Amino acid sequence: MSTRNREAERDFIALNREGVKSGLVTAKELQQYRATHDIRRQPVLFHFRPSTPISELIEYKYAQRWLEEQQAKDKILQAHQHKKLGRIQDTRTTLLRKSRPLPEAPSMWKMPRFQQVGPALDTFRDPEARKKAMSTHHSESASRRGILGQGTYTVDYQS
Repeated sequence: MSTRNREAERDFIALNREGVKSGLVTAKELQQYRATHDIRRQPVLFHFRPSTPISELIEYKYAQRWLEEQQAKDKILQAHQHKKLGRIQDTRTTLLRKSRPLPEAPSMWKMPRFQQVGPALDTFRDPEARKKAMSTHHSESASRRGILGQGTYTVDYQS
């Protein structure tokens, strides 16, 4: 049956709502209200989508279009995140790579008669441990302040 020839159906939900607004609460009162009042639903008109071209389905165009849209969204998102992050913070390693080595400090002056005398104490386990500690200290001394490179770390920001 077509929608033009058919009479619109009663809208019971709207009838019940209006009955409650009027102050009716029991089932008997609502039934009497529905008998004396009439609210009809608007006829539903079906809108059909135009048919999908079969050639576009076979050629996989919808998937290609979707992929292009996703890639465009990803590019926009990446650009937004790149602006948001800005510059990446430097780590200790990157700061050490950027720092310039300090000039070689002149050796401490000693009286000639004490130049041949060795240290009174040796606190390292063995000569290998001493050599390793000294090489580490020397490699990091370029980034520390002070004549001997024993102070705090310097940060040389180069933009």
